[in-house]
Amino acid sequence: MFQRFFKASLIGLLVLHSASCLSMRDLTTLGASSEALVRKVPVSARTAPPEPTPSTASHFICWNVHKASHQSFNEDVGELLKAVPEKNGLIVCMQEVRSTTFDLIKGLHREAVSGHYAPSWRLPFAKKSTGVMTFGCQSGAASEARLIRAPKRELFVASPKVSLSSDVPLPDGRTLRVVNCHGLNFVPFSVLPNQLDRILESLKDSDSPAIVCGDFNVWSERRLELLNQRASEAGLSEVVPRGPEHSPAPRWLRWMHRINGFDPDIRLDRIYTRGIEVFDCYTHRDTVSSDHLPLVLSYKVLPAP
Repeated sequence: MFQRFFKASLIGLLVLHSASCLSMRDLTTLGASSEALVRKVPVSARTAPPEPTPSTASHFICWNVHKASHQSFNEDVGELLKAVPEKNGLIVCMQEVRSTTFDLIKGLHREAVSGHYAPSWRLPFAKKSTGVMTFGCQSGAASEARLIRAPKRELFVASPKVSLSSDVPLPDGRTLRVVNCHGLNFVPFSVLPNQLDRILESLKDSDSPAIVCGDFNVWSERRLELLNQRASEAGLSEVVPRGPEHSPAPRWLRWMHRINGFDPDIRLDRIYTRGIEVFDCYTHRDTVSSDHLPLVLSYKVLPAP
């Protein structure tokens, strides 16, 4: 009798979870108007940008913040922003954020910031959802964004991971496409090519500059090879952080080694670029609020050929 009750309760919770996942579909615009923050240049005044140098670099942060629920999260964000120069623009891509995360940290930056939040799922009866968020200041402010839903859910009924594609206008009239990704975890390998094709679809028929980043959950050689293959087909090159540090693999995943080739030494968090000159990339080690460490990129968009 108890087993029947337990199974029925579990099935009921899964159904409720599934239904709540389906309800999370709409993008949310964050902060001040993106149009107001973008530094537009009249067409008649556009000229070729100067040769990129480290002193004119912009900065980019990619970080899975693990629900942003740790008591030290705000402190970590503040310290991270202090370490990044702000004068040339900043773009931040976060995964596993809550729908309330932006309100917690928007005042930590000296400049006004704006962006978009793409919801993925929420627990039954909960008001807060979880998803991905991209925001920027000054030249990093995006004017348009698009939610990219994964083709399947994890474990068939659990989290339907999402990615977020944002367009950042450039002074020369072009657009920098920023794609903030959260890869599916517990799904058959055959599902992954479909998700990557959805994420990279908008890049394959274009030569515009792009930054694609996120927690790709590539914890096996097979998954990593697929990601690198799809990225190469889209004209992307991986930015390899200096130093050996990277986000530690979750201990509870280690049992998967014998089943699916889990390798704790493979980095889950990665950045790929196109049309970008990279000055530096490193893992920021001084954060304790997440089981992932932030990746920090110093870069400049190359002039149009």
